Amino acid sequence: MTTVVNNPSSAPTERVIESNDSSGWAVAVVILIAIVAVGGFLWMRYYNTAAVTPQPTGNTIQVNLPANNTSAGTTGGSNPPATTP
Repeated sequence: MTTVVNNPSSAPTERVIESNDSSGWAVAVVILIAIVAVGGFLWMRYYNTAAVTPQPTGNTIQVNLPANNTSAGTTGGSNPPATTP
């Protein structure tokens, strides 16, 4: 059998906890910077801007292919002459 004796003191004691630690401010600043960085990223990523419409440039790309050469040392052969049906 267990006997528990609880004798509270007649005068309540006060506990005073004092702290001069300022690390709370540092944590708050880091959290604030993280929130601003995430908010800036999301704003740049999802902010609705006007879509850029492509303008027709009218440029023509000209490609000049080398002539078909059948001389020795080339890898291409000659094309047969075109036949008309």
